[in-house]
Amino acid sequence: MKRSRFSEEQIIGILKEHQAGLGAKELCRKHGISDATFYKWRSKYGGMEVVSTRLSPPARFRREGVRHVHSDVCYVRRGDAGRSSGC
Repeated sequence: MKRSRFSEEQIIGILKEHQAGLGAKELCRKHGISDATFYKWRSKYGGMEVVSTRLSPPARFRREGVRHVHSDVCYVRRGDAGRSSGC
């Protein structure tokens, strides 16, 4: 499987730019991605935020209730932010 050019943090950043008011076509042109890729990212990562970055490995494994941990970053969907996420 091909490795992505963009990290999950970068993808969420691009989606935040769209939420700030930049159009999808402009974002795609600016970052060199297709419309299909943008909308696929929006369906997969839409509503996610970077909650905490660079947890030390022992602390990361001690925490309970972490929903998603990818590349040392914990992501929580916005609707779940009030609940105990463990991040």
